[in-house]
Amino acid sequence: YEKEIYLSLNVQEIESVCLSLDNDLKGGVVRKVISTTDDRAVCIIIRTPSTNHYLNITLKRSFCRIGRMENKPVSAKEPSAFVMLLRKNITGATVQSVAALNNDRVVKIIFAHRDKKKILIGELTDKSSNLFLTDEKMIIAESFFENRSSKRELAAGKKYVLPFSNPAEAALKQSVSVLSPDTDTDAAIESTDKLFEKEYEKREQIEFKKQQKEISLKVLKSKQQKKIKLLKNLNKDLQKADAAVKERNSAYVLQANLGQIKKGTQIFTAKDFENNEVEIRLNPALTAVENMQLMFKKAHKYEKAEEFITGRIINVEEELEQIEKLIAEIESLTDENADDIFEEVRTKYSIIINPNNKKKSEPEIRIPYKVFEIFNGHTARVGRSSKDNDELTLHHTAPSDLWLHAKGVAGSHVTVPLKRGEEPSQDLLIDAAHLAVYYSKARNQTFQEVSYTFKRYVQKPKGAPRGMVRLIKEKIITLRIDQQKLNQILNKILL
Repeated sequence: YEKEIYLSLNVQEIESVCLSLDNDLKGGVVRKVISTTDDRAVCIIIRTPSTNHYLNITLKRSFCRIGRMENKPVSAKEPSAFVMLLRKNITGATVQSVAALNNDRVVKIIFAHRDKKKILIGELTDKSSNLFLTDEKMIIAESFFENRSSKRELAAGKKYVLPFSNPAEAALKQSVSVLSPDTDTDAAIESTDKLFEKEYEKREQIEFKKQQKEISLKVLKSKQQKKIKLLKNLNKDLQKADAAVKERNSAYVLQANLGQIKKGTQIFTAKDFENNEVEIRLNPALTAVENMQLMFKKAHKYEKAEEFITGRIINVEEELEQIEKLIAEIESLTDENADDIFEEVRTKYSIIINPNNKKKSEPEIRIPYKVFEIFNGHTARVGRSSKDNDELTLHHTAPSDLWLHAKGVAGSHVTVPLKRGEEPSQDLLIDAAHLAVYYSKARNQTFQEVSYTFKRYVQKPKGAPRGMVRLIKEKIITLRIDQQKLNQILNKILL
């Protein structure tokens, strides 16, 4: 059970949730899309008569799910790029259906707005979870994360493909339900998704407290070891400081025998005040008086150091006692006093505990290009900067895609995803060329040459500046700017 408690929703649960959502949300209107403080979750606010529904989709590993929250979640300071895309495409749209697909942990939500449909596909497959926005032909506009599938090409401009079904995997996904055995059946049917959401909220709190405990103990035990090491070094220094007594006694012996010591003497042997014979090492370059004065100075220095070190040892021992007390309290934590202890740890030791922290973080991807709809449903991508030009061309473009750039001037790289073997039509080429000119320093020209080729003929020379590439094959189109056409293209920005 300990292993099962943090598993994401399984196939049966997702099917049950989708039935509940389809029943309650169908016909509802999307009011808003928000990024939550959990950077791997999206909340869609849907209005049905007299009710706001807060549809939460979470892509967090071990907590992948879809369901309605009781209250509107706290918004992140800045919305993600994917949420901005959703806002543009589904705000004001009507929910047509919510369904599970392919006997797998995949959810499909269809939104209708005027005469167009947009489809949101959620793969709640734990490690490889992702969200995709597509058109009604299932062509991907963008995804929450970059393609996380090693077997499918799930990139913008490509057709969405369902995960490959595997009978053994499907059986494995039919894991034990997260609902407790004594859950009221009628209540579960009535609002399955809400029950799951409440259950997972509890689990995330449990997991958060577990993370708080692990991180706090790790930091405190590290500080404990450092304090123990410091205490050991301070005690060594204190032993050196004990030399103050010996140094002062030697200085008094020299003071009593100044007349017997000649300059250049290295070792002076005499009786101390307890009639014990002592050997005193001298600096032969100094006189007896200078050696005596140096010894008194060292003795004073050692005495001051001993005073400081003793006080430091007391402070470190007190700090170590506090740390060990906190460690003992955290190791035997109960929920009643957990928050107070973690607050004490945060305040005293500046430990920041983020419930979204992972050993390998999964930051949301910054999209390095703008996306426009151009001729015949194709999309064109436009690099946002010289650095983004490299990112677009080298990492977001397939060898068969069309590549364009305003010839002879600085400007954005423009790419158009094409099917393997597909040749760009003249109309498509003209639309893409308009974007290449507009996003270049030739923006105000009436006529401009534009280079174009397939991406497989574009190379990045070693050591070349950002955005600079070499074309192995190149064709040129001389474009006469059609302002009306350009405005139409610019108004069809998708991202």
